Amino acid sequence: MRRFKEITMAKSNKSASSDILTAASQPGSPEGEAERARNEKAEQTEAAVSIRRTAVSETSKGTATWFNRLLRKLPRSAIALLISALLTSLLGLFLIGNGSSTGFAFLVVSAFLLAISGMSHANVAKAGYRKEALRLQGELEALEDKTWELRESEERYRSMAEAFGDLVMHRDASGRILFANAPLAEVLGGTPQTIIGTILNEKVLSAVSTETESGLATIREVELPVGAGTRWFQWIDIPIRDETTGKAAIRSVARDITSHKLAEQALETGRQRAESANRAKSRFLAMVSHEMRTPLNGILGMSGLLHDTKLTPEQATYNDAVHSSGRALLALIEDMLDMTLIEAGRFEPKPSRISPQQLVEETCELLSARAHQKGIDLATFIAPDIPAEIETDGGRVRQVLMNLIGNAIKFTESGGVLVSLNSSPAAVGTELKFSIEDTGPGMSRTDAARIFEEFEQADNATTRRHGGAGLGLSISRHIVEHLGGEIELTTEKGMGSKFCFTLPVKLLKSADNSATKALSGRNVLIVSPGTVEPEAMRQSILAVGGKAQITRTLGAAHKCLKEQNAKGMPIDTLVIDPTISRNLSRSLARIKDSSASPLFAIVLVRPDSRAKLKDYLSAGFDGYLVRPVRNNSLIRVLGERLSESSERRKPADWQAPLIAPGENIAPRRILLAEDNEINALLVKSILRKAGQDTIHVTNGRDAVAEFRRMVLQGQEFDLVLMDLHMPEMDGTDAIRAIRKIEKSSNLAPTRILTLTADEQASSRRQSSQAGSDGFVTKPIDAGALIAELRTC
Repeated sequence: MRRFKEITMAKSNKSASSDILTAASQPGSPEGEAERARNEKAEQTEAAVSIRRTAVSETSKGTATWFNRLLRKLPRSAIALLISALLTSLLGLFLIGNGSSTGFAFLVVSAFLLAISGMSHANVAKAGYRKEALRLQGELEALEDKTWELRESEERYRSMAEAFGDLVMHRDASGRILFANAPLAEVLGGTPQTIIGTILNEKVLSAVSTETESGLATIREVELPVGAGTRWFQWIDIPIRDETTGKAAIRSVARDITSHKLAEQALETGRQRAESANRAKSRFLAMVSHEMRTPLNGILGMSGLLHDTKLTPEQATYNDAVHSSGRALLALIEDMLDMTLIEAGRFEPKPSRISPQQLVEETCELLSARAHQKGIDLATFIAPDIPAEIETDGGRVRQVLMNLIGNAIKFTESGGVLVSLNSSPAAVGTELKFSIEDTGPGMSRTDAARIFEEFEQADNATTRRHGGAGLGLSISRHIVEHLGGEIELTTEKGMGSKFCFTLPVKLLKSADNSATKALSGRNVLIVSPGTVEPEAMRQSILAVGGKAQITRTLGAAHKCLKEQNAKGMPIDTLVIDPTISRNLSRSLARIKDSSASPLFAIVLVRPDSRAKLKDYLSAGFDGYLVRPVRNNSLIRVLGERLSESSERRKPADWQAPLIAPGENIAPRRILLAEDNEINALLVKSILRKAGQDTIHVTNGRDAVAEFRRMVLQGQEFDLVLMDLHMPEMDGTDAIRAIRKIEKSSNLAPTRILTLTADEQASSRRQSSQAGSDGFVTKPIDAGALIAELRTC
């Protein structure tokens, strides 16, 4: 109605007719209606003049717009009354203008009609207001429903959060609690109302800040004293604004991690106990190994000395058995110590400059006696492109080869063992591939899967034929992995086994490429009943440009000679295994007679058959090769048609002479500090054979006193052999005391060697720091001790 009034007043320039319409349209009391009628009558004259003056212009300017707006807002009945009122008023004005008194009556009727139209419009407006009110009421009810749903959801999530046991609280900038949920109050031993306003006494163990959508959040591990104990929580602090005060606050949500922390503490306690037990085990094994090595030193040392005496064949056999058993026991002790070092994480590779070919061939020579005793072959194949020199831990690689080749020999009853060495370029340096293939019984997949574990063997039954602790393969795997390589096993039950391991090494010197044509033009026939060794020699000959065939019998050899002669490629070199015939001399003569060209005949001999070389050479052989055949020896003998020089080969057994015939070692004054009588007797015997003068004491204190006495007499020692563990004063303290005597007397340092069965790195390090110049490991190797005498 207000807008309708504004439109009417604007269009009529506050004319009398507009005032009337406006007054008529206002609902009120009867007194108001009478007053309005009087006012209308008084204003009619003035209005008539004004209406007459402006009717035409107002009608032409605003009638269309006014009526359009009015028609949109009024129902049809109100519009009809309005139109009737307007026509009546116009008629009344016309009559008044003509001087007729009835014109006023028409104006009254017009006003009445306008009043009725106004009332109709008011009713329409009321209906609109009622409809709007109903709409607003519906929206309000919808909002109330949503508010109720939100409250219900909030209660549901709050109950779920409390069921999870998470702690929730709000704190102001000073740390005072503004809000706390029931789980927090329960933990603190109160109610949410009692703890509001208090400050939480917490111990922060760790804190990490992270960026979130609401700001910088902090995740903390907190320790809270609860009752008589302690509980741990993980807090998440998020900055918020408090709803009540509007100030900055912190919302903290915490989850109980006490069980997790207790589990961590239990794990840490268990780890510490395990480390303590591991250290105790290492100390125990070191002590036990020392105590075991001490008598073992006497067994091996004395058997070695006994071998140098005049023994009957039966006594020599028994002595060899004692020595072999002692070496087996020593190998077991060393394996136990190696396993302990590996488990304790104290494995330290010691790179050195070595020849990989020499390493493989020397290892096979050391083990060849075992293979030959069992009547099986042990052969090597070295690829021509193998580097001449590399850098790696040669001692550890030799240990792996000893374990793998030794196992292959132990489990192979017929056939033989082939050791191959190949190489391939690597990203850095060269990668060597060692293969040990045997013709043994093989093993199942189940056994192969566990064979590299500690104390595991292919046959774990109490009735197994082969002994051992099952540590060799486990140690080999650890060594290879520590050197950066990999080890694997390919096997099948009844089909033998093949162990392969690869090692990345540093290349120092490449192979000699000229060796690839060293046997070019040679045509070799190998006559041997073996399966492994002949094939290895054939592959070696082919790799350096030669030709080679293999026959298993003498009859097949005759046939091969004839076939090669027919082809115009006669055989020029013959390699024969002496086991091929009972009468080797006659067999060789027949073969030579059947050949159309001269034959250079070579016989294969074992190291223990060197005494028969004269008989072989007198039987018609032109040269010989010692088994296992070295690659260089094979190429040299076949290429130059000569016999292999035994001086080029190192003795493979422990029975080598201690001092070379005619060798003279300069006599020296030696101080020996050793508390064990047998070890002392062994060392003195070795030194006496080498022509050395030895003074023996049984503890470190006497060693220091004897050293001081000789210094005062002006007769200094040339060498001191100091046992590491002795009563009254151990070797380390004795060495320190001797170095002090030398310093105070302005003497040149005396060479001091530590005699020890203790393989712990810490013991050796302490000894070196005290002033030791080197070590002689027990059981004492007589050759190593004599070598020290040659260098000091």
